[in-house]
Amino acid sequence: MMKTNFGSILLAASITVMGLSFTACSTTTPTVPVKKVGEKKIPEEPSMTEEEKHLAYKNAMRNVGGQIQADPTYQKFGLNTDEDKNWFTDLTYKVWDRQISRGQFIAMGLEKFPGHSYEFELIADGLLAQ
Repeated sequence: MMKTNFGSILLAASITVMGLSFTACSTTTPTVPVKKVGEKKIPEEPSMTEEEKHLAYKNAMRNVGGQIQADPTYQKFGLNTDEDKNWFTDLTYKVWDRQISRGQFIAMGLEKFPGHSYEFELIADGLLAQ
């Protein structure tokens, strides 16, 4: 009887060891590239002329303007001077053209107009969706 129990235990242990050797536990790194969280691959677009690029930006801004008008939560911030308007145009163009990130756009906007994070997030999301 003792021999049978010892044999059963030895057989079970052998099977367990063999089973563990076939599991996915290994110290090698996967060969498949891992996408980082939040990382987006931007498809390469055919190059546009400056005029086409300018028109595409204006269309994107028109679309964002439509979103703003439809959003009762949006609070206008004062772009009262030509300097402010030029600053805003330059900043929105840079985020639309992906010269700066969404976070950079929002941070730069909040430096000039604190308390308008919702507005800058809405604008950035609208421009980057184009």
